[in-house]
Amino acid sequence: MSLPKRDRSLEGCGTCRTRHIKCDAQRPVCQMCVISNVPCTGYEIRLRFVHHGEPEPLGIEDATRFRRPLFTESQRQQMSVDLARAIHRSNPTRVLMQLDEESLSPSFYDINLSKGPFGVFQLSSENPETVSFNESGDKSPNVEAVSALGQIDAEPCWDENFLALDLSLGPVLDGQGENELWDDDQFEFPMLFPSVSGPMDLPSDGWELLSYYRDRVVPLLSPLNSAHHKSPWNHLILPTAMNVLAERSMGGAVTATRSALLNAILATSAFHRRVSGGEFWQVTAEGYEKQAQQDLLRGFQREVGSATKRVKYKEVLMALVNLATLSVFQGEPDKLLACLLIAERYIRTEGLTKRRLSRKVRLLHHCYAYLRIINETVLLPDIVTDEEHELRSILDAPGPPSEAPLRITKWMVVPDFGLSTVKDLQLGQNDLHLEFPGRWDLTMYPEIFGIPESFVGLVSHITRLGNERDRLLNGTPANDEQTPTMRDFLLRAKLLDKHVCRWEPPSGPHHFMFCAMQKALSVFFYRRVYDVDVTTLQHSVRQVRDLLTQSQTWYTESGQRAVYAVWPAFVTACEALSPDLQEFFQTWFQQGSQQSGLASFRLAGSIVQDVWGNRAQERGKAVHWPDIMRSKKLAMVCM
Repeated sequence: MSLPKRDRSLEGCGTCRTRHIKCDAQRPVCQMCVISNVPCTGYEIRLRFVHHGEPEPLGIEDATRFRRPLFTESQRQQMSVDLARAIHRSNPTRVLMQLDEESLSPSFYDINLSKGPFGVFQLSSENPETVSFNESGDKSPNVEAVSALGQIDAEPCWDENFLALDLSLGPVLDGQGENELWDDDQFEFPMLFPSVSGPMDLPSDGWELLSYYRDRVVPLLSPLNSAHHKSPWNHLILPTAMNVLAERSMGGAVTATRSALLNAILATSAFHRRVSGGEFWQVTAEGYEKQAQQDLLRGFQREVGSATKRVKYKEVLMALVNLATLSVFQGEPDKLLACLLIAERYIRTEGLTKRRLSRKVRLLHHCYAYLRIINETVLLPDIVTDEEHELRSILDAPGPPSEAPLRITKWMVVPDFGLSTVKDLQLGQNDLHLEFPGRWDLTMYPEIFGIPESFVGLVSHITRLGNERDRLLNGTPANDEQTPTMRDFLLRAKLLDKHVCRWEPPSGPHHFMFCAMQKALSVFFYRRVYDVDVTTLQHSVRQVRDLLTQSQTWYTESGQRAVYAVWPAFVTACEALSPDLQEFFQTWFQQGSQQSGLASFRLAGSIVQDVWGNRAQERGKAVHWPDIMRSKKLAMVCM
């Protein structure tokens, strides 16, 4: 029900307008004043400007009704002309930026900066952390400098940190006489705002990189989702980063985890721009990445583990997810796995303890889970992560164990790959890595990535079954609860094989790409679970090649942006034997790298070259890409 529109009038009597009540505007006096028993001051104009040359002076009673200009019209026009001439037709914004840059110079401590009507007033000493006063009693103030301040024509624009400084010195100044000097002893006080991001550390290219992130990076994060504006990056992550940058621009305090989120996004955007910007953006990205890691580490040490000061769960998770995304863009498997394991531990400790999760939290959980499940297919469990990683100390801290690598914990439960049963709320929320198949109406994989949850679930189970096969072949000590018998393994493999072959690719603009993903899933299953001979897979490899070609043809003819998916091409290219197939996939990776700027395409092309080379050297021997990656300690990343 809409509220009635309120009428506003400036024609009421002086009394009603002063009392802020509605006037009935009756004359000679309004009825509201009569009812309230107050004098009605009438409807005459109560305010006007008085110019020079008034015939009669104003009385004391009338003086409160009038405003007199301080300067004549000609004087005000001349002031405007002087201000315009002072900057010599330069852009005022450019002049202010030049002043800002020059104020960073070490020589600024010894000179005064001014350009036209603008100037910079230095507040801090050479030591930004400590302000010291060590004045002797025989020194007098600089009279010339003080008197020069009175000659400034322009209205001063004080920085808000100066106002905070002035207020903070109040108690100290109150203890001193007006004409007293400071003691000979050195007086020190710490920097006022150690956690405030002031202009000195404000990213000069922050807004530019955020705009680039929105327009160029976000579409790469979910290429099969046409509604990018509904993705968590546009709906949740990017607005949060914009708020953080705005807070820092205003000199507000920003928590370590929020700063980590912003720096991770800026690093991702800068790293992606390196393709066209060269070394500058590469160095910029490395600086933002290092700062993001330090911020996140500080957040975990000081805030997450504190019982008195807790950070927001979503902010920590957003920072971790975006650091993981940055690792994918860089092609850094060790960094990616470290971020994913930290995110899993944090989710299990702080997130899954709640009975009901909000929509935003579930969005972030799905982002993490997708990155984890897809990359578990190529991050083989016996390839150790970098022990010297910046965030390694978080993983070494006490906490719940992570599910690395993905395994099957309940062999006696027959998985519902047909999705005939419905998951309850708790199982749907807690089954992060889709160990227990079923239909969950609150799933967000189609909404975020444009991919059905059934496909992601099949990928998860193939990876789990492949890891169990590796354990059986390596003679890992048996565990009565988790180690399967041969019968359990074969029954699970047969059931999984049937549903992989029967999976129906969704229709729509990406139908050919989904068909290629289904064939690639079949190739991945026969390699990781059954480990069949590579010649048996050549027909499926050619099918994937043809479907990828059809998808690119359809994108070109329909005028849509081409989608390059690295995962189906990689798991299929590793099985290619003939030169024509190898040439096609090598060209595919090169085009994908040029179109997307993702390092994963370059990394995939390098790994498949090693696989093809080793297979050519070991003629007559069954050499497969997981074995080659293990022997050479190679790792892959996917998005």
